[in-house]
Amino acid sequence: MINRLNIVKAVLMIFLIVFLVKLSTGDNAKDLDSKQLATVFQKDTAIQDLEVGNDRTLMKLYGIDSEEIPAYVLYYSQSTMGVAELLVVKAEDGQMESIQSQVQARLDSQKEAFDGYGASQTELLNGSEIVTYGNYLFFGVSEQVENWKEEFLNGVKAS
Repeated sequence: MINRLNIVKAVLMIFLIVFLVKLSTGDNAKDLDSKQLATVFQKDTAIQDLEVGNDRTLMKLYGIDSEEIPAYVLYYSQSTMGVAELLVVKAEDGQMESIQSQVQARLDSQKEAFDGYGASQTELLNGSEIVTYGNYLFFGVSEQVENWKEEFLNGVKAS
């Protein structure tokens, strides 16, 4: 009986330690609204060449209803041959998987559309980044995607 009790105590202690380590090293993100998200990228000159997206654009490109998410920022190319896009979505608990799926569907659709004739576009799409941090999702397609990703992470990480 004592052996079993010691085993149970040891297992519970291990779970507690793992939980505390995970809690202390988890993604600790700031709580930003749409305007604050936009300021993360305002100094980036590559962003200035893109159009600012609105609720309708978010729905058209990604199938994401702006009424169902707390915040987002979207920049996109209006050129028919342009694939540059930047999307940051702040998700509620339980939404991240669905949002990731919708963003992946947009990426897959763009890759299919440019496959076979848009070599430079396909290269950019293949180099795209989808990153989550805390309750934020970042999606970028651009030659500047690494800079955008860094700006995103620096902008949303809590101090």
